[in-house]
Amino acid sequence: MSRDAVREYLTTHDCIEEDLIALRKIKLEGFVNTKNERLFMKLMLARSPSLVKVIVKPAELIEQKSRKKINLKKRSNVSVRLSLVPIQVLITSLVRLRKNNNYIAQNYMNYFNEGRGTDRIFELPRHLIDDILNHMTIKEIARMSVLSRKWNHKWSTHPTILLDRWFHEEIKYRNRSSSSNISDFKNIVNNILLKHSGHIITFVLDISGVGSDDRDIWLRYVSNRGVKELKIKNSTQSTYTLPSFLFNSGELSHLDITNCAFNMPLASTSFQNLVKLDLKKISFDPTLAYTILEAPHLLTMFFTDCNGLQYLNISASRLIGLHIVDSHYVDLKILKAYAELKVLTIASCDKIQQYEFWRRFTLTEIICSFPKLIGFCFNNDLFKTV
Repeated sequence: MSRDAVREYLTTHDCIEEDLIALRKIKLEGFVNTKNERLFMKLMLARSPSLVKVIVKPAELIEQKSRKKINLKKRSNVSVRLSLVPIQVLITSLVRLRKNNNYIAQNYMNYFNEGRGTDRIFELPRHLIDDILNHMTIKEIARMSVLSRKWNHKWSTHPTILLDRWFHEEIKYRNRSSSSNISDFKNIVNNILLKHSGHIITFVLDISGVGSDDRDIWLRYVSNRGVKELKIKNSTQSTYTLPSFLFNSGELSHLDITNCAFNMPLASTSFQNLVKLDLKKISFDPTLAYTILEAPHLLTMFFTDCNGLQYLNISASRLIGLHIVDSHYVDLKILKAYAELKVLTIASCDKIQQYEFWRRFTLTEIICSFPKLIGFCFNNDLFKTV
């Protein structure tokens, strides 16, 4: 995009309201570091979640290539001007630059190496740095090691590890062979976990296509590291059975599971610190009827496209939010177990209307059963009688 096009664009659009999801590459030629050009860069970086490449060709480099004499005194260091960019956007812009297109990153390094400033980002409180890094992939965090020696091993102590679908897609984009994709994914995950030396607070894992042995090893590892927020997604046709040791993890506060089977130990299982439970595409086995899942601090539960809810026994005396969507079998007896309920959602799609929820209870019974109810959402035809 030329400089004139940038200026013309910004004179007619003060901001961008929607994310540019498909945008992956930005090229700026003739960059002279004007206010409008900096604003354009900030908007693009903030609104382009899929952006992987930024090419900036400053005017002075173009002039050098054309062998025209330039006056360097009239040029300002791009990195100094970009220090006005919000910290999160600045870091994201630096780590996304490729090695052969790192003009801004190199000037950023020169700015600090020459003693003209201090690394203000690294001097921030630890919790602020972690919050910034939470918006970045593990690969982007690792790339930050080019900024200075202080950042060399920052990624290995960061408490959040995101190995989600986007992580899969990046590996898939790099390799043509599907078998090579899985092999690379396994090797990368093993390498990340092996080199990680800090606590793991949040762990997001897409297990699609990965063998059960590898999955179990990874989950065992993060469980032993005191993981608090665990999200597991399986998009394949085969259902993955969660290992029983996962239900002995007393540190878990958030559990998000998609397309997996429960293999809870018999008798009682306890999640003492669980606050939020989100289950999707899960079929509960009748044998679970003999197991009680104790969750004294659980506040919110979500069930989406689940079967066999009648077999699930969850003791949650503090539960205030229950959301059941596209799930088979909802009975008033199940709902009455949560007397403190304040928000209730029951919604079903057309394919399961045959279960006729309305024959099991009426809207009046629901309202009378939960005196603390302050909000509810039901399908229009879910209750045919009041």
